[in-house]
Parts: sequence; structure tokens; C-alpha cells
Amino acid sequence: MTMPVAGRDFHLAWDSLGLTASTLPDQTGSANPEWYLKNGNHCKAGGNSCVMYDTACVNTVFCATCLDAVSARDLSNPPVWGGNPF
Repeated sequence: MTMPVAGRDFHLAWDSLGLTASTLPDQTGSANPEWYLKNGNHCKAGGNSCVMYDTACVNTVFCATCLDAVSARDLSNPPVWGGNPF
């Protein structure tokens, strides 16, 4: 199964901006329980309901965890690797 073009482009853009971080954007830097590393940084929240789920996601929406992450990330200076902690 391949990802539709719009979903793939959205997914890849957020990969480069560090959306799927290995930690949560909180004061303690606790581990992100939805993060996993397989062919890059991905989210397993709700199966494939998050756009950051693996490479076969058919959605273009974020789960609550990734939405928090994109809100917290300093996009003026994005990390080089998508899994960089906060």
C-alpha cells in the first residue's frame, strides 16, 4: 500500500520539521509513547489515523500527540532529524 500523494507530501514535510519527536514537549522531556523508529520517525497513535503513521497512512490529520508537538516545535529553527527531542 502506498500513501496518496497529498498525504505523503504532508507527512514528509512534517518529518523534516521534527514533528514526530522521541520525547514529549513537556517540562520533563518524558518519552513519547506514540513514537517509533521504522524507516524514519513515526507515530502509532490510533493505528493509521495520524498522518505521521509509517509510510502507508491515508490520512492528512494529526493525532493529539502530534498536534501538541507541532504547536511546541520552534519552526524557525527546525531540527535536522525528525526524532530530535524537545
